[in-house]
Amino acid sequence: MNRMSKTVGIVIAVSIVLTVGAYFLIFNQGISHSTQDWANFGGYIGGILAPVFTVLNIAVFIRLTNAIDKSDEIRKNKELDYQKSLIITQIRQEELNTLTNILNKALLLEANLMSSNIITPIAAAHVYVESFMRTKHSLFPIEENAELFNKMLRLHKLLINYNKYMTEFLAINNPQALLQPQVSNYKTELLELLDCKSEVLSFMQQYIIQEIEMAKMNF
Repeated sequence: MNRMSKTVGIVIAVSIVLTVGAYFLIFNQGISHSTQDWANFGGYIGGILAPVFTVLNIAVFIRLTNAIDKSDEIRKNKELDYQKSLIITQIRQEELNTLTNILNKALLLEANLMSSNIITPIAAAHVYVESFMRTKHSLFPIEENAELFNKMLRLHKLLINYNKYMTEFLAINNPQALLQPQVSNYKTELLELLDCKSEVLSFMQQYIIQEIEMAKMNF
């Protein structure tokens, strides 16, 4: 815009100088005291400069219109990008909530459950984590971020070990209902599993928050 204003100013100044200079050069007259001469001079100036100013006005109008259209297009694109980021954020949060619920079910043991009902959520959890790593990399930086990838790989391994331990401990082939499982012998491994679960979920939640802040900054 500043460049356009400077260009218009130069064109106007040059046009005035050339027009006035040509008038004195052609008619070879100085400053007149005659009203008629000044009237003729005004008509001469207006006749020459009016088309020039008209062209300039049209050019400026077209330039401003294009600038406004471009600004509106940029604003609309930003709005679309922001709406898109909100939708993706919602999908990410829903996927994270689903993962959280599955992991919670796997680690929440109830006394009145059959052994098979205890094992099933644990097996489902480690299968889901593996599927999550394979299919949700477009929503979370699982492949790009080595830290998250290693945390999820560790979580998957711990869930498999936990499933193996509970299967052996509960004697899943025994059809009788069992009392509340005693996992005191697996306390260290279970605490490690809980910590790893917390780390994975916290990392993903923080990633979602960062993406929201980034979208706000770009809007």
